[in-house]
Amino acid sequence: VGDQRLELSKRELGLLEVLILKNGECVAKESILEKLYNWDDEISENAIEVYVHRVRSKLKPYGINIDNRRGLGYRLSFDQS
Repeated sequence: VGDQRLELSKRELGLLEVLILKNGECVAKESILEKLYNWDDEISENAIEVYVHRVRSKLKPYGINIDNRRGLGYRLSFDQS
C-alpha cells in the first residue's frame, strides 16, 4: 500500500484480489469461497469471515475498509480524508 509492504497469506491476497477486481461492487460470500478454495477443501462460510477480519485489520491503517453489505456481500471502500 503506497510504499509500505503489506504481508498477506495466499488466501488473504486472493480475497483482496477478488474485491479489487470488482471495483467497489459487492461480492457475495459464495463467490469468494469459489475463488479461494478448491472443490476438495473442507471449509465453512465462517472461514471467509476470518479472512475478511484479518485483511480488514491490515488495511485499516491505510484508510481502506472492507464493508459488509448484509445479504449482498463484501466490498472495498476508502476513507475520504
